[in-house]
Order: sequence, then structure tokens, then C-alpha cells
Amino acid sequence: MKARAGIFCMVNKELIFDISEIEYLGDTGYIKYPFSHHEMWDKLKPDNVIGDYDAFPRGKLIFDIAGEKYKLYADKTIEQSLIQGLVEHIDPEVYLQIYYVDNFID
Repeated sequence: MKARAGIFCMVNKELIFDISEIEYLGDTGYIKYPFSHHEMWDKLKPDNVIGDYDAFPRGKLIFDIAGEKYKLYADKTIEQSLIQGLVEHIDPEVYLQIYYVDNFID
């Protein structure tokens, strides 16, 4: 089984992200992005940004296999219009549940 999964950060009022189709390989019941924000920060951040990933609001997208739905966890300070733009990169045929959380930690 494959589904989309990924990570994202809000930097200078823009969303930077990597969402990819991932093969389910484990026994957790979820399809998760294989890398952390920390591991991907240098690849994703704009060249003019100084600072570490944990200084920016962030979130992740996973797929719940049993529930047959996407779950998107986002720091509540990320603008909803940016989240809606991100949603365009997710399969519109599958239900998406969005959770806004305080101080997202991955």
C-alpha cells in the first residue's frame, strides 16, 4: 500500500514542505514520512533563512491505514490559508482530518 506523507514548516509566511508517496513498510498502522524536520531542514529551508527548524511553526502529514484517512498535524500558528494550499497536494478522494496543536513537536 502507498499513500502520501510529509513534513512542512512556515517560514516568512510561506509554507515549505516535502510531501511524497510512501510505501507502507512497518507495523505501526500509519504511513509516515521517513525523515524528520531536523534531517530535512538544510534541503528545505530557503537560502536566506538563518536559524534552526525548531524556530519555525511546523507540522506533518500521515496516513491512518485502519481509518483510511489522512491526518495532518499543524502548529496552530500556521495560517489556515497556507494549510489549504498544502491540501491541494493530497489525494482529494481520501478524507483528511486536520489537527491544530500548540507547539508542534515531531
